[in-house]
Amino acid sequence: MRRSSGYRPFLPLRTYGNLPVTPEDPAQDGGKDNQPTKEEGGELSLKPTRKVEYSTNEGTWVSLDVSRDGKAIVFDLVGHLYLMSIDGGRATPITAGLSFASQPRFSPDGKQIVYVSDRSGSNNVWISNADGSGSRALTSDANAVFVSPTWTPDARYILVSRMKPNAYRSPLELWMYDVQGGAGLPVPRPKTSEDSPRKDDHVGAVASPDGRYFYYEERPTGSSESTVWQVARRDLQTGDQETITNDRGGGFRPLLSPDGTKLVYATHYDSSAALRLRDLLNGEERWLKHPIQRDSQESGATDRDLLPGYAFTPDGASLVIAFGGKIHKLDVKTGQDREISFEATVFEGTRAKTEFPESCGRRSGRGTARAGGSGIARRPTDCVFRTRTSIRSRTSTWRKAKTNHAG
Repeated sequence: MRRSSGYRPFLPLRTYGNLPVTPEDPAQDGGKDNQPTKEEGGELSLKPTRKVEYSTNEGTWVSLDVSRDGKAIVFDLVGHLYLMSIDGGRATPITAGLSFASQPRFSPDGKQIVYVSDRSGSNNVWISNADGSGSRALTSDANAVFVSPTWTPDARYILVSRMKPNAYRSPLELWMYDVQGGAGLPVPRPKTSEDSPRKDDHVGAVASPDGRYFYYEERPTGSSESTVWQVARRDLQTGDQETITNDRGGGFRPLLSPDGTKLVYATHYDSSAALRLRDLLNGEERWLKHPIQRDSQESGATDRDLLPGYAFTPDGASLVIAFGGKIHKLDVKTGQDREISFEATVFEGTRAKTEFPESCGRRSGRGTARAGGSGIARRPTDCVFRTRTSIRSRTSTWRKAKTNHAG
């Protein structure tokens, strides 16, 4: 285990433990000067012209969460958020349009959801009611990366990893945002023995139930550094950081049980990710599930974390996770796997068509284009256009259309 200390607190107006969470000056990073261009209400000005609709009972890289009463699941699928019973069945979409929404998490009281969306024209952190209504942007960066937002236990703050705008390979830093608004504040980094800030990526943070610790995955920043992540724990009272995993396959996507006594994390084993369960009271550890699915640990940077989000049920007896295209409920004691079947209708809006000439030929007998004097006289031509219809999920189709065009 590796331990770092030398915590140097700011001068806060309010604190979360010993961690300052006072919003910083809006003129600094993340302030109003970086707001993306958007319509009133924060919606994309681009509107769908056509719609693709289909039903599915499978999904890839699905992040999910379980409501605090244990009755519902929220999950992302092809850029939209869905809500359904924890017993499975028909999933109800709670977001729509061209925007891409992902990584949802219920608030501690289950009445709200935090997630990442590009609804404003750039990825930002958003909050809405659990049914998708009343959505509002919590951040207003024009060109930043936000990963794995989650709530603090008191529901007053959102903890999220953020990469600064326009900063090539800058570290993914932990930030805290007051749910009532403000520019947010970075969580102070631990110090090295030379008392200088460490250049590490910090992703997938979760807070302990008592609010004293943050657990997250970390690795040195930079493509030349090690690609192996490990789970670290930050003590907010002392500022000390301790690396608590040392697996050859790394440690990532930490999750605490509701009572804070158990830690689940993922590691790379054989050819895929696997889940391990640690008892934080006695240190005992064992395999929970292997294999599950691929992870993105070797990626240079990530905007959807190293593994999709998963969740404990409120009683801590089961873990709900998506892999292999399906949603599963794992018994924590026995590892028994039960599939939670779902069916969802996916609506994919297509953007306005963009046409541009591919080739043009003159029609005979229609006159001659001439230049001179006050301007240019042009005649109609017979043009072949290439039309690109862009679908929000970044797939596209091409077709040729023969069109009369004046120009």
